[in-house]
Amino acid sequence: MSHKHQDKQALVHLVNTYQKEKFQKFISNNNYNLYEAYGRFWIILELITASNNQLLPLDIVPNSLKKFVNNAIADELFYLENNCIYSKFIRRTLELRNAKREERAILISGLIQENKKLRDEVKRLQRIMKLRVKR
Repeated sequence: MSHKHQDKQALVHLVNTYQKEKFQKFISNNNYNLYEAYGRFWIILELITASNNQLLPLDIVPNSLKKFVNNAIADELFYLENNCIYSKFIRRTLELRNAKREERAILISGLIQENKKLRDEVKRLQRIMKLRVKR
């Protein structure tokens, strides 16, 4: 069985979200069932991750999640910007991911340049060796 991601977007899963004090306070303040709140929270994170610029317009949030989203904004699990919701967690995660990709690209570019220099040096040495053999 293959474990390759079929989607271009992937969201890293925090294994202890439900244990965080802020999340526990949110559940308590709003009388949510832990599992229901946890499921809704991750549905919204997935919607945010899949949206343009990780900003989810409030008007496309399903009606069944609107009250939950408003409560989550009030308790600072999500944030509001230009009538869109976002997650600081997702922004940080994607910034780190992009920084790592950029580092890899720079490293690969450097390795390609180094490889080109080595190939050029090998060709130069081969030409010298051919000249010496002809003499």
